[in-house]
Amino acid sequence: MEHPTSLTDLRRSVAGATRISALGSRHSFNDIADSPGILVSLDMLDPGKVDEIALTVTVGAGVRYGILAEHLQRRSFALHNLGHSPPASL
Repeated sequence: MEHPTSLTDLRRSVAGATRISALGSRHSFNDIADSPGILVSLDMLDPGKVDEIALTVTVGAGVRYGILAEHLQRRSFALHNLGHSPPASL
């Protein structure tokens, strides 16, 4: 399983691959993690960018609710509605 920490790492992980499965937090009840090919978890990518002037947040793929909530709280932001499971990914 690959855990890229940047977009460059992600590109390197999937370059030339014939089959790739992107994994979230595995808080899903299907067999995607049993698929052949490269498994890529996006959990190590940047959780998001906060624009304090526009009052917006751009969230990266695969970010988990709990990580995002902590990231936003450090900047005095919050989610309007938090999912029921902090480990779940967006």
